[in-house]
Amino acid sequence: MAELLYTLDTRKIAQSIYKGENFSADEFLYIRCVALINSKPFYNAVIAGRKKLKTDLEFETLLSIPALAWARCHHKQPNEYPYLTKYCYETMSNKEGWKEVSEDDIDTYLSSLTDQPLDIEVAKCSCGHHEFQVKINQQNQVIQLICIHCGDVIELFHHQKPELKLRIKKCSNCKQDIFKVHIGTYIVNEHQKKYYIGGLCQKCDHIFLLMEGIIHI
Repeated sequence: MAELLYTLDTRKIAQSIYKGENFSADEFLYIRCVALINSKPFYNAVIAGRKKLKTDLEFETLLSIPALAWARCHHKQPNEYPYLTKYCYETMSNKEGWKEVSEDDIDTYLSSLTDQPLDIEVAKCSCGHHEFQVKINQQNQVIQLICIHCGDVIELFHHQKPELKLRIKKCSNCKQDIFKVHIGTYIVNEHQKKYYIGGLCQKCDHIFLLMEGIIHI
């Protein structure tokens, strides 16, 4: 149980609940307990990001069950419970789960999507910033990166014939639409190039595949 709670102790899950950095460490622990009592499929869905925990549901009692069960079996008091867990379930004990997300993590994520080595570049506006809204011009299937600082538009693959598949245009966690954008590509054959466009949400640090597709070269 401690290991399951430890695994849930991440910045990503906390931000999906609170939409920010200010929250009670104890409350987040009690909310995590809810995932354990709602079945294995529910727990796995929370880990995968398909379900979200809520602030109005807690189950602190779960934490005392092992000591109470031991005390009843051994006719002792719960505070005499002698065992220490391998994993600490207190909030922010999972150091790996709470580390800051960096742009290198976008590259790692994109590389995990394919067995092919990717050529990855960072989208950057001429004004020096690289925070964009991402859109598709449906008329000519051009990908548009709109700089949120100066409003300039970068058009990707303007003179090519991309087959686009839009995965996401807003963060599914916080519903914001501003991303740092990285583009990974590899050569499929002499006529085609595969590409993946990944984005790091600038509000909640979630990483997404924004678009993928084939470019005809």
